[in-house]
Amino acid sequence: MRPFLFKAVSIFFLSTFFINANATTWGSVEVKCPLCNTVNTFQEVMSYGSYIYSWPSKYQLIYWPATDTRFLYSCKHCYYTAMMSDFDSVHADKKEALIKMLKDVKIDQKKNYYDIPMSERFVVAEKVYQIKEQSPHEWCFFYRVMGYHMMGENKPELAKDSRQKAIEFAKQVLADTSLENKKYYTLMLGCMSYFTGNNDSSKEKLNEALAITFVNKEWSKEDQHAQNEYYDQIAKDILDKIAKGEKEISIEQ
Repeated sequence: MRPFLFKAVSIFFLSTFFINANATTWGSVEVKCPLCNTVNTFQEVMSYGSYIYSWPSKYQLIYWPATDTRFLYSCKHCYYTAMMSDFDSVHADKKEALIKMLKDVKIDQKKNYYDIPMSERFVVAEKVYQIKEQSPHEWCFFYRVMGYHMMGENKPELAKDSRQKAIEFAKQVLADTSLENKKYYTLMLGCMSYFTGNNDSSKEKLNEALAITFVNKEWSKEDQHAQNEYYDQIAKDILDKIAKGEKEISIEQ
């Protein structure tokens, strides 16, 4: 899985023409299923702007297009389901196991793949990624996005369960003493704890994140500083919500 983790600074408007402020655009694309070779019509990103980093999903450290139902592709023939970022990436030694697993899968197909409930697609995608084998970092992203969409379908228990799993994988990532980006994952623990209703843990981790300086040696000092400020504001906003007794931030963009 190649998770969509976006840089929140130095991102410019991506389009060859002018579009409305806060707009995102998609276009149709034909994609061959890596398992059954069926050609599917999916949607791909055409344009977006830096405004996506200000949308409420930032409090879950999730950004468009992962927040969109078009993000999770599903083959209309064999039901192979995966994120658009790595749908076509299947190692040869995993194909047999995936095909065998999918024989027992049934999805209520719609005219457009993105009309199939995300709750149905994520059940299949979870099984797919279990066979593909993912790192704790990748699983953390997967379950965070899953939690977002489960709440979007008004399935709070499934959302909470997914977010709890994201928390456990974030802890695994943080256990790596060589990890450079400790601020990101510590902040993530604070965010996910808030969205699972554990305010005490959330406050602890958010304050811990505020005390950590963001580091990415591949970025300029200016960009690192801007990213640090961006993450700090997220932490401060959630701490303010907790202080005011607000249970959850709307997922609506």
